[in-house]
Amino acid sequence: MIKYFHRFTNCLILGLIISGCNTTNKKSDTFDYISIASSPCYGRCPSYQLELRNDGFFTFHGSSYCQKIGSFKGKLTNEEMSEIERYFSHLTFKKDSTIFPTPMDLNTAVVQLKIHGHSYYFFGCPILFPNNLKKIEKELFTLAETSKLEKTNKILKFKANLPKPFMRPMIHFLPPIEEE
Repeated sequence: MIKYFHRFTNCLILGLIISGCNTTNKKSDTFDYISIASSPCYGRCPSYQLELRNDGFFTFHGSSYCQKIGSFKGKLTNEEMSEIERYFSHLTFKKDSTIFPTPMDLNTAVVQLKIHGHSYYFFGCPILFPNNLKKIEKELFTLAETSKLEKTNKILKFKANLPKPFMRPMIHFLPPIEEE
């Protein structure tokens, strides 16, 4: 009986060690999620949406001027997640949301992020975003283009979405008045 107990204990300990070595299920303590949407500009600004959750699940949709065009999903490695967490650890925000101006010829971006249960929202020209947020945006876009993400035909949903462009109301065509 003691012999079986020792075997069971050894198997249990081995199982716990193996499950503790799983490198793909690391959950971040630094952030809950980040979602970014970026519009095109009059030049070659990439147009994309991406989202990263704290468990490493990553979704990306590239529309224009991206190496990957279409919808992609996957999971970041622990090394990639550690790099992102390093950027998040340096973030400090004074406001919950900030709207930055957007010059006519530059792109617009929306960033939604949740850190320790607190939500933040940024809208406007990414050049004017806080430096550490710009670094995170750049690093995530680089990861989207270089990571091994699988292409998917599923319609992806993102928390950050750009507002629809302003459209002037159409004036209905009126035929010319016929004179008698």
